[in-house]
Amino acid sequence: MTTTDWITDMGTDQRRLVKNRAARGERELLLERARFLPELSRLLVEAHFDRGLKIRELALLHNMSPRQMRRRIDRLREMLADPCFLLASQYGEKLPPSLQPVVRGYWVEGKSLRELAAALRMTLHRTRQDVMVSRSWLMAVMAGKLSMRAAPD
Repeated sequence: MTTTDWITDMGTDQRRLVKNRAARGERELLLERARFLPELSRLLVEAHFDRGLKIRELALLHNMSPRQMRRRIDRLREMLADPCFLLASQYGEKLPPSLQPVVRGYWVEGKSLRELAAALRMTLHRTRQDVMVSRSWLMAVMAGKLSMRAAPD
């Protein structure tokens, strides 16, 4: 019997239990990675995923609409789930100096490409290119194809 068959044969309660365990594992991973976030973002992640505050409650506390808060929480969740986030927080300072502000702003601080371009006084096109190059560097590190002892500029 395959895993798929086993899950199909399970009752509703068992399926719910498996789903809850998977969700708990995801929450724990997000909370563990959140320690690398700036304080405000980290506190939002902890409040929602650890303490169970609802989107509506967080929105009221931050004078935002629930829709804006949902987008912000979703963006943080996606960012924390991205393998480049963890690599950026661990190896970002070892990338070429020209890419370090891009890596920090995009993956660690969670800025959008437009926000990052404005903050770094770069064109949106150049910012997008630097993010793609940074992603390539970080994925090469993850694949073991690149050592991060010393990075050329």
